[in-house]
Amino acid sequence: MSSIDGANTVASGVSSGDDWLPMAADTAFEAGYRTALFVVARITAITATVVSLRLRQQEV
Repeated sequence: MSSIDGANTVASGVSSGDDWLPMAADTAFEAGYRTALFVVARITAITATVVSLRLRQQEV
């Protein structure tokens, strides 16, 4: 589910008076999941840079 779909579902739940809290929690979980993926990607990029620099130092 995209974040836009989640926001639309939350908005429709508010307007219809349904219990939308579980959907809000699901959207928050999705945001946390994306943040975790971003952190892993950054750590991977930094590690690759450090390894590359160390290999370059060994060549010289």
